[in-house]
Amino acid sequence: MRYSKLVYFFAGAVVALVSSAATHSLDANAAAVQQQKGIKKGTHVNLSPEDYLEIVQLINEYPRDVDPGSVRDASWMFMNGAHSTGMTGGAPMTTPQDHKHFYSSLIAEKTGQARKGGNRHFNTSPIIIGLPDGTARGSSYMMGVSIKEKGGKPTIDLMGKYEDIYVKTPDGWRFQKRTFYEGKWGEPNVPVPQAVPAVHALREAAPSSTKRTLSDRDLIEIQQLVSGLPYEVDMNADNGAAYASAFMPNGTFACVLPDSGGAAPSGLPAGCAPYSGKFTTQVRPLAKGRDALARMVTAEDPHGPAYVRHFVFNHVIEPTRGGATGKAYVAIVDITPRQKPGFEHSISVIGRYDDEYVKTAQGWRISKRVFTAVAGRAPAAASK
Repeated sequence: MRYSKLVYFFAGAVVALVSSAATHSLDANAAAVQQQKGIKKGTHVNLSPEDYLEIVQLINEYPRDVDPGSVRDASWMFMNGAHSTGMTGGAPMTTPQDHKHFYSSLIAEKTGQARKGGNRHFNTSPIIIGLPDGTARGSSYMMGVSIKEKGGKPTIDLMGKYEDIYVKTPDGWRFQKRTFYEGKWGEPNVPVPQAVPAVHALREAAPSSTKRTLSDRDLIEIQQLVSGLPYEVDMNADNGAAYASAFMPNGTFACVLPDSGGAAPSGLPAGCAPYSGKFTTQVRPLAKGRDALARMVTAEDPHGPAYVRHFVFNHVIEPTRGGATGKAYVAIVDITPRQKPGFEHSISVIGRYDDEYVKTAQGWRISKRVFTAVAGRAPAAASK
């Protein structure tokens, strides 16, 4: 099936933000080209939009080759010498034979989980950044959904995040390193690295032939801005400062109650506006200004070094005369306390974001964000 450039872009950004990557060629000829473009060795490397999209597609292909319906195994995505941890439940994979054996077993004719209905990987919130050595690094969230038996209900069995290193090979971008960290309450079993920061700059692509007024660079920067917010809410190692910095100095956050009638469902903060019958950013704010936003996200959202709760999907960006608007679905998932056997993770709040974005000298920022809840139940917390 053929996709338009924008479709590839939007599909790619959801997963691409999940990884942090760097694109410098590894040979002398490419280094000479970079020098001609003014990219100095050891400085931040700017990936082209094409590199970002290719990495995004690599990330998006991963579930397709390990989940039900897979017809090929995912070992092709890993370069020679790649190192993978956290996927097998056992020892790391360090050789091509390790990767081939594991991923082939997933699609085995009679025993592979990809043939039995098994697990499905929902990846989102990718962040990608170029590194000075020519590689790229990425972070992304993953929610694992499984069906235990034919006709059974889907259950959320696993949540966490991937940390990746990508290398550009003659065959395209490939995983050099992939590590999965399971989301848990409290302290993690293993040290979890900080998510990569959003990209600061991209090389400009050739002018688009479409009528939109946002460049590829603008679209990717906005997507990375939004993809970084779940990390800043869930892990929040700085009392909300990183979260607040994604907004304009006078930026606002508001929430809207679901159209359910009666009392507000538990899990939503006091001060949410009643449902008006439409999705809009013209809502009375719950917090205004960076100090208030930082206090809000720290006081109201549980957080920790291994928390993974906010899953954002279907982010759509549209140009406006003064900047851009965005809309996206969101699901907030509660992890079972202490990972008790037999207890399922559960979706506590679902809803939608409506955003307004403004381009500043420091990059794109959010001027308004509204979370409209569709449903909520205890225990839950309003999405940011």
